[in-house]
Amino acid sequence: MFCLKPDGGIKWAYSHNNPQMDIAYLYAEGTIDKYGNSYFAFDTLYSVSYDGKLNWKLALDGYVYTPLICDAENVIYVSVLDKNAFYSIKEIVAINNKGEYLWRLPISNNYPEDVGGLSPAIDETNRLYIPTWEQQRFFVIK
Repeated sequence: MFCLKPDGGIKWAYSHNNPQMDIAYLYAEGTIDKYGNSYFAFDTLYSVSYDGKLNWKLALDGYVYTPLICDAENVIYVSVLDKNAFYSIKEIVAINNKGEYLWRLPISNNYPEDVGGLSPAIDETNRLYIPTWEQQRFFVIK
């Protein structure tokens, strides 16, 4: 992860050194909270401070292939894909900015064919919208 200066130079760089991840899995877009902490994930969710230092990391029981999203309360929402059926959403999780699970919503037992891959969104009532890719299903979480 790089932080760039306005002139395009590198302000700082953070290397996650995650040996389990292959370049093929580097598709999930990260997010940032209102304090400038950056979050990105593969099979682990990372929190990096505004100045490029690791805040924490949290191992996930699967992979992240879809974009992360952060709400106004600094809650990070992650669609975790099943590590045995890579394109199937296993669970949707909410994690606070301290790296603690707030809730976990299992998905794959009910909709095993659903695929992540599209950008989630949050509305003004804090409903979370998670579209799927090939199955044309749309999850709404209140």
